[in-house]
Amino acid sequence: MEEKKLWEKYKKTSKKEYRNKIVEAYLPLVRKIVYMMIGNHYLKEEFYSVGVIGLIDAVDKFDLSKDVQFDTYASIRIRGSIKDFMRKQDWVSRNIREKEKLILEKRKELRKELDREPDDIEIAEAAKLSLNEYAKVVHYVENSNMASFENAVSKGISPMERGSDEYNPEKVLEKKEMEKILAQEIAKLSQRKQQIVALYYKEELNLKEIGEVLDISESRVSQIMKEINNELRENIEIAIG
Repeated sequence: MEEKKLWEKYKKTSKKEYRNKIVEAYLPLVRKIVYMMIGNHYLKEEFYSVGVIGLIDAVDKFDLSKDVQFDTYASIRIRGSIKDFMRKQDWVSRNIREKEKLILEKRKELRKELDREPDDIEIAEAAKLSLNEYAKVVHYVENSNMASFENAVSKGISPMERGSDEYNPEKVLEKKEMEKILAQEIAKLSQRKQQIVALYYKEELNLKEIGEVLDISESRVSQIMKEINNELRENIEIAIG
């Protein structure tokens, strides 16, 4: 049965047999997101189970009438479930948060001192962290930023639809204001960076594919993505005071 008909049958009948077939088709997406967020951590199967719950929730709440790809919507729900679980389990220790703050401070200092964007080795040395420690912190921060950023730039997505248990007018207004600020800050990026944002978050190309489109290396795309995340993070912090 083709996917569209499967969706229509499930939304019409709410039969679990149809829902389970849809969920089964998107299980690789859960694996991919779990790996991106935590790598080969020994608790990855536990996080996978949490991600599957997020996927099921996405299937139940997905609105076929909206002009949105399901895998985009599901990715947000899956990431959200995993991040909630991380918070409940105190996944990010106070030590990691302190290192994140230190890295951001040293990046700013080096940028001013060198008059250019410092590389990872320079930042790690300035923060007196081993490259391994630095990589772990950056891995978490980047995935956190990606999840938040992805949620804001995805068109037509609202995790707090009217009528849902999560609906809260104040939160909706706050989210809309953050989306407005984010859109303003994206518009301030260079044309090349805006193009990469569009290719990654709207066209859903991976780094290798973006590199092929722009005729640059995959590592260069990755570097620019880091610059975009850092630039937006800092500018949004300034904008919201």
